[in-house]
Amino acid sequence: RVVHQLGLELNLISLNSATSACSKGGRWMLAVDVIRQADTMGIRPDTISCNSALHAYGRCTRWHLALHLYRNMPTSLKPDAIGAFSAIGACEQSSQWPVALDLIRR
Repeated sequence: RVVHQLGLELNLISLNSATSACSKGGRWMLAVDVIRQADTMGIRPDTISCNSALHAYGRCTRWHLALHLYRNMPTSLKPDAIGAFSAIGACEQSSQWPVALDLIRR
């Protein structure tokens, strides 16, 4: 609603910017909600979107959610080094060292 009130364009760039801003601001639930609502806005999330969600999960020590997202990214998206580091970082933040080491070995 706010986007429309301000006359902003909804696109992948604005989605990723909003997700990143929410993540950096410690609003991990909002960051993930933005990505979840992308389909209803006609926007298909990309690797950057998923990386932002992984980073958001890591900042709030939701390592299990980060791991689930990383392991279940849509086949059309390829996890990259940033996503891998974010997933590993989420595990590290929660002292889940065995899981982090398993990700590194893959």
